[in-house]
Amino acid sequence: MDTSVAAALITSGAAFVVAVGGGVRSEVRSMSDRRYAARRMFLTDVQDAALALRDALREYGSALRTRTGSGDGAGGGIFIMSVPEPLAAQVSAAEGRFTVATSRVEDESVVAALERWHALAQISLIDTSDAPAADEQDAFAQVNALIGAALQSARGRAPG
Repeated sequence: MDTSVAAALITSGAAFVVAVGGGVRSEVRSMSDRRYAARRMFLTDVQDAALALRDALREYGSALRTRTGSGDGAGGGIFIMSVPEPLAAQVSAAEGRFTVATSRVEDESVVAALERWHALAQISLIDTSDAPAADEQDAFAQVNALIGAALQSARGRAPG
C-alpha cells in the first residue's frame, strides 16, 4: 500500500472518530440540557399548583365557615357541612393538578416539603381552629425556598 494512501486512510479514520465522538458528546449535552429544562419546568408547575391549591382551600374554608356560622355567633348551633359545588369542584381540580405536578418533581427534598405543606394546608386553611396558620405559612415558605434554591442551582435540584 502506498504511504500517501495509508496516510489518507489514517487521516480520514481519525476525522471520522473525532466526528462521531463530537456528535455523541453533543447529543449527551443536549439530553442533559433537556432534562435540566424539564426539571425547572416541573418545579415552576408544582409551585403554581401549590399556590392554586392554597387559594382554593382558603376559599373553601371561608365558605364553610360562612355556611356553618362559625366565628360570628350566628347559626344557633346548626352545623351544615357543605359548600357550593363550584368551590368543591375547584378544590378537587386544584388537588388533582397538585398531585400530578408533585409526581413529576424529581427532587426528594422538595417533594417531602410539598407533602408536609399539603398535610398542614388541608387542615389549617379549611378549619382555622384545628391548626395554627403560622405552621402552614412556615411550611409554604419552606417549599418556596427549596424550589427557589433548586431553580437557581446548576442541576435544577435543591442543595442537600
